[in-house]
Amino acid sequence: MFVRRHRDVAEQEFPQDLKELGLFFNDKDELRQIERPNEKFEYKVFKSQRLNERRREAVVACFRKLAHERLSALGLRTLKLSQGTETHTHVTILHSSDLPRNTDKCLILIPDDNSDLGLWSIRAVDGENGNFYTGSMEAIVSRAISEGYSVIIANSGALIYSPELNTTVTSSTWAAREKPWKLGGKIRQYDPTWNVVAGNEDPEAHVEMIFEKVVKNLVPKTTKIFIAAAGTGAGGLIQYLDRSYSTWASQLQACAFSEPAYSVLALTSPKLKVFLNKFCRAYIINSEPAGTQIADLRFGCSTFSAETMYTECIIPILWSEIMDYFILALNDPEWCNPSVLVERQVEGEEVTEALEKVKSSGSGGRIWGDGSAPGCGW
Repeated sequence: MFVRRHRDVAEQEFPQDLKELGLFFNDKDELRQIERPNEKFEYKVFKSQRLNERRREAVVACFRKLAHERLSALGLRTLKLSQGTETHTHVTILHSSDLPRNTDKCLILIPDDNSDLGLWSIRAVDGENGNFYTGSMEAIVSRAISEGYSVIIANSGALIYSPELNTTVTSSTWAAREKPWKLGGKIRQYDPTWNVVAGNEDPEAHVEMIFEKVVKNLVPKTTKIFIAAAGTGAGGLIQYLDRSYSTWASQLQACAFSEPAYSVLALTSPKLKVFLNKFCRAYIINSEPAGTQIADLRFGCSTFSAETMYTECIIPILWSEIMDYFILALNDPEWCNPSVLVERQVEGEEVTEALEKVKSSGSGGRIWGDGSAPGCGW
């Protein structure tokens, strides 16, 4: 029998400084290598996967700091969410200072899992899928503030509590930390008892705390609420609204999702389904031109191609279109979305006929999964 023993060798540390890491942002806000200014960031620079992981985390730490600086410059403040006092474990979110005073519009941004606070995607900084301005939430927040919105940024992608850092982190950051055997076993493996903030166990619980503690207490009752949400963040939102839609029906104005993690068939609130059908949009991975309507039955709302194969890059690419949609939903709510088949109620010819009507409606739409849109879906 062979026994693998961990060698007591200190893990390599990487500086949390872009210049020292050999990286910089060019005049287009795209991440590039100092020695090769035309080359993008390379993840695999070491043979050791562990070293690549640790180096990547140092780069992302720089992104977190920069995103916080830029969003703070736009007037956003931090708020610690906890079921106790601020000395208890907490999850940090961001909000604009005019939140209690803005009686017009509020924009809530909810990222996907493994996204740091204030960042949609770290992939979208290379110029091909966007840059730091769009890959962070700076772009959409800047426009929202200029158009009179107050802003709330959720932290649904970083919900693992680190006692050592006294903050929550993403799963990638948690994996990249120094391992227990390197520090004499002082750092625990993940344990729900120690590494979860009460009331923020998952994206649904986190969204619930934001609505019940922040929106309900700080956002005026007359303020219209708009939401841009990604992946599991969108899924957590819809699961929460399925239980509480009547509470927020008078304020919810419109939502835009990117690859949302929910199924309309699992929802129980008829009124929420009507809201999804009339006032919500989803953008999904698809090879059709961006904005092409896709007759996708999963979400119960109008669904469109994002023309990208990276889920996390959908909002960084289409953030401006999403803000345009919110203007349309505010000014012409009854006609802001095309017709969509909400549920598959029966099998066979009736569904086929309904789908064919959408496909031939003249909107240029495609039926998701019927082979007419090459490469769509996963």
